[in-house]
Amino acid sequence: MAAAAGIRSEDGVLVPRTLTAILLTGCGLLAVVDGKEPVSTVLLAVGLGWLWATLAVTALAPWRWFDHRGVVLLQITMELGAVGCVVGALPGAPGLSVFFLGPVAVAAVRLGREGASAAAALAALVLLLPALLQGGAPAPVPAATGLGAVLLLSSGLLAGELVRLAARRRSDGECASRCARQTDREMRLILDNLGSGFLTVDAAGRVTRLNPQARALLGLAGGEYEQQRLADLLADGGAELADLILQVLATCRPCKRCEVTIARQGVVVPLGLSADVVAGEDGTLEGAVVVFTDLTEVRRLQAQLRRSDRLAGVGELAASIAHELRNPLASIRGSVELLASDLEVDGHQAQLLQLILRESGRLNTIITDFLAFARMRPAQLRALDLDGFLEQVVLQLRQHVSAQGGRVAVSSENMAPGLEIDADAEQLVQAVLNLGLNACEAMRYVGELRLQVEVNDGFCELHLRDTGPGLDPARVEEFFTPFVTTKPHGTGLGLPMVARIVHGHGGTVEAGNDPAGGADFVLRLPLRALSTPPAGAEAQVEHWLEAAVH
Repeated sequence: MAAAAGIRSEDGVLVPRTLTAILLTGCGLLAVVDGKEPVSTVLLAVGLGWLWATLAVTALAPWRWFDHRGVVLLQITMELGAVGCVVGALPGAPGLSVFFLGPVAVAAVRLGREGASAAAALAALVLLLPALLQGGAPAPVPAATGLGAVLLLSSGLLAGELVRLAARRRSDGECASRCARQTDREMRLILDNLGSGFLTVDAAGRVTRLNPQARALLGLAGGEYEQQRLADLLADGGAELADLILQVLATCRPCKRCEVTIARQGVVVPLGLSADVVAGEDGTLEGAVVVFTDLTEVRRLQAQLRRSDRLAGVGELAASIAHELRNPLASIRGSVELLASDLEVDGHQAQLLQLILRESGRLNTIITDFLAFARMRPAQLRALDLDGFLEQVVLQLRQHVSAQGGRVAVSSENMAPGLEIDADAEQLVQAVLNLGLNACEAMRYVGELRLQVEVNDGFCELHLRDTGPGLDPARVEEFFTPFVTTKPHGTGLGLPMVARIVHGHGGTVEAGNDPAGGADFVLRLPLRALSTPPAGAEAQVEHWLEAAVH
């Protein structure tokens, strides 16, 4: 690295070297023309020629030559020798020893403190040697020459120390710059890969940072949104979020675990967020930082928890009611049957007896459904091949359609052939048949019923899609509530039974409409690697809530 820096700096020291050569040449020519002081023209010519030759080699030689410290040291030595020849050829010219400072400075830059000290010592020796050997014999050194030598040595040491301090400061600056760049890069990686949206604004409400997750949650397309006003950026569907952030800026009061809604592509999305103000060192407001996340999944889990609680409560109630009603109902029906066999009734009285028997039978069916719903056994999970499962269910649905004289085309498609899940085959068949029969009734036994298996986000998704009239979106949330039914003689326990079966498998069931038309029921069941049911829906909801607010 030092060599590379030296190569790049060679063109920078070429200019002062050239000026030094020009000035020395000018001084020498003036001394020769003036003729007042003795001049050694031969030594002057050798020194100037040597100096210009060294300068030419520096200017024309390939830069890679100066990769080696030895070449640089040779170059500086030659320059010192050339300057020494010129100074020795002009003994009467005062102040020429200052030109030794050029090679010493170059040595300090190129070779560091040690190189500067060595170059200064060599320059002092070159300056003192002609004075010491005047006339071929040792002689006293003139005071000016001695002072020049001392100044050269001091200048070399000072230049070396300055270069060392500058190099150390430059190294500290580069290290600090590298650390700052590394910190900035790591911070960007963290923010860009953060699972929550991250948004910062300045004191004027202009966006200063927006991570990719925030863009996705807010429905913003690619582009630069920095320095845009927050109110303008969130004008389409995010006014509530913008107002909350601007209120935090205005009041300087943070907002912890707040909830707002935004409209994204026509869909209302709940957001959980925490917003806090950012203050400078002097306490002045500099902006706000906001972290937010989508609460849609949390709301779904909360609804599932409430549904599970309702199902459990209704199950207990149904069990107690069914137990208390069944015995009296059996006595009433038995007594009526005995009366019907002993008495000879006809006309209206016979119709009343038949009505009592028929309605008591229907009441017994309702009680039986109550007991089946309340006393459903825990799921016995075993490996279940979905290919064989689909064949079995499709066959039973086709037989049912045929028995009703309907024209429903029942088909299946497995997008993950060979897939196995842990499930109770009997209960799962009951749940799918229940949904399939409901679909056939909704289509009045004319249309298509498609069963499709997909794998999505670690879950096996079983879709049941029909071509019927579809579902009323306003009543979708009620479908899995006990005793809610759209059938004239239904008990309202069929879909709640499906929900209990699926929840017992650690999965969920959702009702909706297919974009192509008709209803779409989705059973989401965990794959075998994730088949252990969660410890409780409540704990899962708490986990999601913690993730949302943090």
